[in-house]
Amino acid sequence: MGYVDKTSSDGEEYIYRGKFSPVYDWVTWLWIMFSLLPIVFLLSGWLSTKTVGTPYLWLVITCFLLGMVYGLSRYIVKWTTVIAVTSARMIYKTGMIARMTREVDVENIEEIEFHQSFWGRCLNFGVLSVKGEGVGIIDLPPIREPLEFLRRVEGAQADIRIGRAHD
Repeated sequence: MGYVDKTSSDGEEYIYRGKFSPVYDWVTWLWIMFSLLPIVFLLSGWLSTKTVGTPYLWLVITCFLLGMVYGLSRYIVKWTTVIAVTSARMIYKTGMIARMTREVDVENIEEIEFHQSFWGRCLNFGVLSVKGEGVGIIDLPPIREPLEFLRRVEGAQADIRIGRAHD
């Protein structure tokens, strides 16, 4: 059972979940591959410990360990982050052991700032900053299909306005 399901009130519907951009994975794998480069040089025979010495071996081990730790930490962030829209709230939760949650009622969202670079347009990712009454600004990480996320938030706002009009 996910965070949104655990914290939902009666009648609250799960509308949409924002997903990290594939570019996030590409950057992670680029760092991991970069950390493996010294090992490739060592195993290919292009460089050997006889020619470059023991310090190179320590550099190889250090690069590999740092790359793996950095790559794993990026995936832990990705796996433990929830960016969701429900019929009542917009939720941004991150963390597994130490948890940080930012939530704003959909009806209290005043403004959503949307930034998409050239590559963001080409690869369909962007950054949203949500400003709500009494919450300040919630900066979301780069997400896939940001216009769809924005459309779902606006749809939830419209549903609330329509619901009030019928009451």
